[in-house]
Amino acid sequence: MSIRLCLGLWEIRQLRRRAFLIADGRWEQSLRKAATQLGLRRKIDLRGSVQITSPLMIGVFRPMILVPLGMLSNLSPEQVEVILLHELAHVRRHDYLANLLQLVVETLLFYHPLVWWVSNSVRRDREYLCDDVVVHRGKIDNLVYAQALTDLETFRQKEGLDMKRIY
Repeated sequence: MSIRLCLGLWEIRQLRRRAFLIADGRWEQSLRKAATQLGLRRKIDLRGSVQITSPLMIGVFRPMILVPLGMLSNLSPEQVEVILLHELAHVRRHDYLANLLQLVVETLLFYHPLVWWVSNSVRRDREYLCDDVVVHRGKIDNLVYAQALTDLETFRQKEGLDMKRIY
């Protein structure tokens, strides 16, 4: 389990190093607008990656939002904004740090089935809480958010199938 944890951290480091900066001012403006809605003042990078199929937030001290290569062109600007708002909610809640601590507990107590059950519940609830932030604090139409999640999942599944064909 320790090797699994170390390999996972190494993979995250590689994702961070290989990600490319998204220099489109439109998406940077959407990110700043979403950050302002959540009261975040720190700089958060928006980067793209060909190695992922859904957006994710990584980093504790220098948070970064990684998005799949084609996501920004497949979603409307409003949909991208709500997805970014969701990822920024993870930044605001310090979920990356909480996830690291959770991984350490899983590594130390790998033999206990209750740890795995609680861990899965915590991960699921973490996502639900960020969804609640978007719905309640984002001042966004809930239908736009629901459609964004649906379109994102469709994109993710399509990309995942393409990745399986390559490998």
